[in-house]
Amino acid sequence: MWLNKALRAATTLRRTLGDSWAVALGLMAHYLFTALTLIALARRLTPDEYGQYVASVALASFLVALPNYGLDTWLLGRGGDQAGAVAALWRKALALRAALLMAWAAGMALLAIRLPPETYPRPVFAGIVAGTALESLALLTLTALRAMQAHRRVALIQAIWAALALGTALLLPLAPGRLALFTTVRAILAGGVALWLALAMARRPAATGLSLSMGDLLRQGQSFLLSDAAALVYMRADLVLVGLLLGPAGASIYGPALSVLNVALIVPTSLFYTAVPSLAQAFVRDATSPGAHSFGAQARRQLALQTGLGVVIGLGLWGAAPVLVWLYGPAFVATVGVLRLLAPIGLLRSLNYALAAQLIARQRQARRTLTQMAVAVFAVVGNLLVIPEWGVAGAAFIFVAGETLLCLGYFLNNRTY
Repeated sequence: MWLNKALRAATTLRRTLGDSWAVALGLMAHYLFTALTLIALARRLTPDEYGQYVASVALASFLVALPNYGLDTWLLGRGGDQAGAVAALWRKALALRAALLMAWAAGMALLAIRLPPETYPRPVFAGIVAGTALESLALLTLTALRAMQAHRRVALIQAIWAALALGTALLLPLAPGRLALFTTVRAILAGGVALWLALAMARRPAATGLSLSMGDLLRQGQSFLLSDAAALVYMRADLVLVGLLLGPAGASIYGPALSVLNVALIVPTSLFYTAVPSLAQAFVRDATSPGAHSFGAQARRQLALQTGLGVVIGLGLWGAAPVLVWLYGPAFVATVGVLRLLAPIGLLRSLNYALAAQLIARQRQARRTLTQMAVAVFAVVGNLLVIPEWGVAGAAFIFVAGETLLCLGYFLNNRTY
């Protein structure tokens, strides 16, 4: 019997790792091409213009959590449903998101009037807002495909999309003063991807008789909205506040460090995307088949794997910081020290992905949300206190401290299986 259990565990791990590596390759291409796009912009524009772009993207990506309404994580957590049910849920979620994004775009137009133009030039900011909204629609469809276990297809789409963005940065006649041209073309590209994905997804058969109303969707999405908003606060408030308090010069130092960090976290992120629907299925299976105990074993394997990856990533960030940041050019040499301060996040974020996947799969999203909201408050207050005094180094310290608190909170909510 123990041999059969070992074989089943090995098969499950191999299948999960196969999906995870497919996701990892897609994310690797996505983040690599995105990083190369930023490098191309940094070398073809002035440092201040690069800082304007990074600060504007950070602010738009931060505020888009409101119209996103947590629907991506909510839909990903429905990975235990049949493909037809996921397709039906996607249609309702897409309609709700489109309506919310239109209201959000109007609000962002009003906000642009109050923002300092030296950090957020209006033509640049308008293109980034449009692109962010259209990307949000495309990402919801990609999430539905992930929930259907179509990880390889999502990986391919991500890679092609990011490669097209890189080609845009390289082929457009960019020069100092022409940043708005890139943000406009980037928005057009996002719109084309979103439309193509929506048309392809609409052809999939959807389950009929779905009882979920828009009111139900709004109620179910509330905790995920708070969760995603809190996550964006503690992960991106630092860059937003650096841009607001230190201007484009500070954003041009801190932004590249975050870009390199995101590239380094590709594999842990991919494991999270594949673990959530897989763990959700195991949790449902355990509930319907007492004695199966597949969720606990799967969760422990995932935690061990993420821990090992996190150690390697953290050490790699520390040692390779000078080489990685050198790619951006001599104007960004100050980023080396910032990236080394952020190196512990390699381990902390890997652990947080593992523990968060378990909470989502076990339908403990409310507990996760409360933890995230507490860390979000800490991040905002902490950054407001330290950035004026310590600059980007203070922002990095608060980032690491917030991830540590998040890890502790997730662990306490996952003490038992």
